[in-house]
Amino acid sequence: EESDASVPAAPAPPRHGKGGPKTKPGDMREMGGVDLVAVEREGRIIWEPVGGIQSDASRAEQRRAAAEEARWVAQRDAAIREARVAEARAVERKQKARTAALLGADAAYSRGPTARGPLVPVPQLLLSTREEEAAARKAGMPA
Repeated sequence: EESDASVPAAPAPPRHGKGGPKTKPGDMREMGGVDLVAVEREGRIIWEPVGGIQSDASRAEQRRAAAEEARWVAQRDAAIREARVAEARAVERKQKARTAALLGADAAYSRGPTARGPLVPVPQLLLSTREEEAAARKAGMPA
């Protein structure tokens, strides 16, 4: 008779449906961009982030750091914007000074034809026509 020792043992049933090795504490895996490590707690294997589970205090610190970063970016953008506006005004001043030297100060620094022309007296014929139209409207005559 042959001993049972020479008969090969049946392979172990596959675990987790994939036939992979059993998870041990310290195993690493990446899911959704987060590195996880297997940790044994109360006789069970639990997957946790590598840095540990974040507390409310560390989340608050992250929010504060994000707000500080946003404030810094806004300040930087405002400073850049102010510098560009100041540079544009300086260029405009130089251009006006150059134009004033070429054409004279009146041409460079005036705002265009804002002044009214000379006042001309209303002709007598126009005045009498306006009076006649007003009288006709009062009398109810068609236009």
